[in-house]
Amino acid sequence: MRQTCGGYAWLVDRRFDLANHVFAAPSTAAQTAADIRRYVEAMSARRLTWDRPLWDLHVLCAAPEDVTLALFRVRCTVAGEFSLLSSVLPV
Repeated sequence: MRQTCGGYAWLVDRRFDLANHVFAAPSTAAQTAADIRRYVEAMSARRLTWDRPLWDLHVLCAAPEDVTLALFRVRCTVAGEFSLLSSVLPV
């Protein structure tokens, strides 16, 4: 996002790389409910710094239940609480 004479505008980032945003959690992070809770707590405690992308997605595969979980972290400057929820949840 860049400031222009008319306000802010989204610009195409030719250097965008999905690998900077999407991460596979270690297999040990989703063995039990307690492991998942610890991983989410650890990721929640990590700041999204300005030298890194403004959002990231961590994918956890819980093998015993054959369930895939996604932890989506986003800076509050990217989307407000309600607008983010409305873009993720079905209407």
